[in-house]
Amino acid sequence: MVTRCWIEIPTIVSRLASIRSDPRYAHMDLNRVFVSTNDEGGWVDHLKGILQEDGWGDVASTADIELNREESGVDNAIGPSLCYFTVSLGLP
Repeated sequence: MVTRCWIEIPTIVSRLASIRSDPRYAHMDLNRVFVSTNDEGGWVDHLKGILQEDGWGDVASTADIELNREESGVDNAIGPSLCYFTVSLGLP
């Protein structure tokens, strides 16, 4: 039985570091990260702290967003597509 679906924090930190150091993105000021998660606190707060220590200035997650009923419906409709699009970009 799977109890969680997220990847390990060191893997996330490593992937973000490789993106930030990639010459293709050297012209960009990469200092913001958004973490899409259904975690409600502990794990994502720990991840955010580690990312901030690693030099990411603005780290936010879905737990930081308060949506009303209508907004939540839109989020449920487009959120998965946005995540799929991001993964399909082929970033490391």
